[in-house]
This record gives sequence, C-alpha cells and structure tokens, in this order.
Amino acid sequence: MANSLDYTVDMMYEESEPESTPIKDYFRGKTVLLTGGTGFLGLLYVEKLLRVGVRSLYLVIRNKKGKSPQERVQELYSGRLFNRVAKLDANYLQRIKLVEGDMNQEQFGISNEDLVDIYKNVQMVIHAAADVRFDQALPNLILTNVRGTKEILKISENIENLEVFAYISTAYSHAPRCNIDEKFYEPAIDPNVIIHIVENQGESDDFIILQDRISHPWPNNYVYSKSLSEELVRRWKWHIPVCVIRPTIVISTHEDPLPGWGGNLYGLNGVSISVGSGAMRLLHINKRLVGDIICADYVINSTLVAMWATYEDFAVDMELGKPVVQRDPEVFHVSSCLDSPVTWDEVRYHLVKAFADYPSKQMIWKHSLTMTACPIMFRIYVLYYHVIPAYIFDIFLRFTDTNLRMVPMTRKAHRFLVAISYFMQREWKFTNHNMRRVLTRMTKSDQDYFPSDIRRWKWSDFVYDYMHGLKYTVLSETPNSAAEGRKKYRKLLALHVIVLIFFYGIHAYLLYTILKFYGFFNYVENQAIHILDFMTN
Repeated sequence: MANSLDYTVDMMYEESEPESTPIKDYFRGKTVLLTGGTGFLGLLYVEKLLRVGVRSLYLVIRNKKGKSPQERVQELYSGRLFNRVAKLDANYLQRIKLVEGDMNQEQFGISNEDLVDIYKNVQMVIHAAADVRFDQALPNLILTNVRGTKEILKISENIENLEVFAYISTAYSHAPRCNIDEKFYEPAIDPNVIIHIVENQGESDDFIILQDRISHPWPNNYVYSKSLSEELVRRWKWHIPVCVIRPTIVISTHEDPLPGWGGNLYGLNGVSISVGSGAMRLLHINKRLVGDIICADYVINSTLVAMWATYEDFAVDMELGKPVVQRDPEVFHVSSCLDSPVTWDEVRYHLVKAFADYPSKQMIWKHSLTMTACPIMFRIYVLYYHVIPAYIFDIFLRFTDTNLRMVPMTRKAHRFLVAISYFMQREWKFTNHNMRRVLTRMTKSDQDYFPSDIRRWKWSDFVYDYMHGLKYTVLSETPNSAAEGRKKYRKLLALHVIVLIFFYGIHAYLLYTILKFYGFFNYVENQAIHILDFMTN
C-alpha cells in the first residue's frame, strides 16, 4: 500500500497487472451495460471494467447539449483516475459507447435503435443509477428509482445473451430493522401498485400530504424507494439471473486504482472535508456506536466478484437441469461492522489528528469535532459552534471581495446533519455470509486483483491516505501546499486560543455578575464567618 506521507498528485499505486485470473478471464471480452456511469461509484465501475478487459462498455447517460459524445467521453473518462487503464490500452476510450437515456422515462429513455444494439450485443448489466438525495419528494423517487429499475429490468429481459444483472442497492434499504441478513424482505407495498398510484395521483395534494405516512417507518424516501426496487429485482428472477449488492456508508477508495480517491463531496466525504476545514465542528451522533464505513473500491470489486459467482451458480444449475427460478437471487452485503468495526469516536479521533498533522490550506478555522447524542445539547451546541460563528464570519466577509457567505452554508449543513442523524444514532448488524462464501471461492490472484475482503482494511491505517486523497482529488490541493497549510494552521490556532480566552472570559464575567446579583458571594461569606465562629468557639 502507498505510504501516506509520500502521497502526491502524480503518484500511482503500483500494482502488477496479472495477465490472467479466473474472474478477470470471465469479464475479458464481454460487453457490459452500465447505468449511473457518471457518478462517484460509476466512474470507478468504468475504470475497473475497462481495466479487466471488457470488449465494450455501454454507458446510459443524459444528453448534454453543446458537446458531442466523443467530447463527453474525453471529459468524463480521462485523467488521473484512468492512468492505469491508459498504460494497458492507450485507446481505451474507443471501447466506451454512450447511450442517451433518462431513467425518468419509459424504456429508460433509450431509442429503439440503441435498444436493438443492446439486445444483440450486451451480456451483463450493472444498474447503479439512482437519485440518492434524502430530501426528494416521494413521487419523484418512485418514478426515478423504482420505475427506473423496472424499465431497465424490462430491457434486460430482452437481451439475447444476458449472463447476469447486478443491482446496486444500499444496506439501509431495510433500515427499520436492526439485524439485516443477506436476503430479501417483504416490501411495505407492492412496487407496481405504488408506481401506478404515483403515475396517476403523484402530483395530487392528498398524496403529497400522505407521503411521510406511506414511507413510515423508513427514515427517508430514498431508502424506502430502494427497498421497493429490490422487490422488483427479486421478482425478475423468473426471467434473468440477478444479484443485489448492498454497500453501507461509502467513502474514498482504499487502494484500487489509487489510494484515497474521493471524487465528490457527498456523504461522509463531505463531512470529513468540512471537519478538516474547520467549517463543521459538531455532529449529532452516538460516538460509542460502530460506524459501518466501506471504501468505494471494495464496493466495485465486490460487485464484479458477486456477478462472477452468480453466473457460476447459474451455469451449474443449468448443467444440472435445475430451473433457475427455484433459487432466490443472492444478496451481498459490502459492510465492515463484523470484519473491521470502528466506532464513530475512533473515526473522529484519527480524522482530526490526520488533519492536524497535514492541515489544508483551505481551512477557515482551527478544526475540532464535538459529538453528542443528546438532542437538547445538540441544539445548544449548534448555536455556539455553527450559528453564532457563521454570523460573525459573515460580518467580516462583507468587507472583503469574496461572495462567500457562511450563514447559507451553515443552514445547508444543518439540514444535512438532521437528515443523517437517524443513521448516526443507530447501529445495525449486517451479516455477510454470502460475501464471505464467495471470498473462499476466489484464487489468491483474484483476491489480490479484486480486493474485496474488508478484513484487509483498518481505519487507523487508512485515514492518512483518506485525508490526502480528499485534499488532492476533491479540494485540488497539491503537495506543495502542505507548508502553506501548516502556516495557516499556526495562525488559526493562535486566533482560536485568543477567541477561547475571550469566550470563557465573557462567560465567567456573566456568571460572576449573575451570582453577585443574587447575593451568592455574600451568602458564601456569611456562611464562612459562621463556620469560623463555630470552630473558634
């Protein structure tokens, strides 16, 4: 693994590319249809699939006016993330075919001409596209995530030589349960029924009013929509071989194709950057609970491994003459709670320490992080740690040339903290028997080339790669900015100490004034005199 202290923008994680492994041989020469290829995980799926040698990669993406498909491919799928692929195949971009589509539309918005091409040539489908926003209205997510999944399943059913369909879900699709096994659960409602209702009444006032009741007890509409989508996938077992991948909280890559590649500001990546910059100083979280964190490359590799295992099992059943519909599709959890658990307090400690050792030049204040599980204390801390500092910052920012304003950012951050608090206050146990079983079937070469065993990962060892990766791939900093970051950190630390002295001094003075007003000190003085008189007499 790369040494965090030597992490640079031009550094590559050096790994020998094996000519052949059983799983790599399975994917080599195949044609894959991928949805969601422009997202954080989507880019990693594209990179790995190209690197294992797929013949063609069909990517369903929305049309972007003013840019040709070739320009979009060059824009999206080049750069540092794809350096390893470029070393193996300088013409790798020619293997990518963009298919214009929209998951909000019937037939996934794909033209009949492209569909004919897909039906004839594709052998594998990975459905990773989804609207992952927690605050979206339920009708929108039903149409996008649930109906969109149904449409891609209908397309896959017509593919002539389909070998496997992989659906990328979330481990929290059944969040109301504490113990979640690698299996399907009964849906709260028939997904086809709610699709029909939304298509006909989704915009009605009655439905909008009732949407929270409909999705209860799921914490948000996103995970509710994923649970319904899983049921559609399960039902399609009658038509195609399918598997479901359920990752937990996804962060940057561990090592494949390079360590610490972040790619976006969503989820825990955004929280970590906000903490490192000093903008976020408080989380409503039970620090003693295990935070189920998983690196993005484990999700990618586990998906490919699960697809290989699903096809192998399907092929065995076919050879034995068993109807594939007798077998329920397999679910694979990609989680860390059993194999490499880490508490939120450990996450906080190592992350704050890493940013203290290598501070970002984009810090706005000396970073620290307070965690509280108490709702009342959280509301009090929000005023002191977020609201009041934001208004003070904006007063000074008005005298500068920048358009940056902290109050709107703080409001947005607070809404996000409220949205994720459900997941920060609870702990789940995700069994991973299916994933472990597949790991035992892999050769040593496959285990090295498709790292998916979470037991190889330790948060305390990874956190420096994680921090550097966020700085260099998300914040666009360079190793040359390290000295600038330390210099800024020393100034902010001194200012932080001054503010603390002033802050506690003001509170001490206010406390003194209140106690004096109510005669506390006179009372103490009188009691002391009585005690002395009693002792002397």
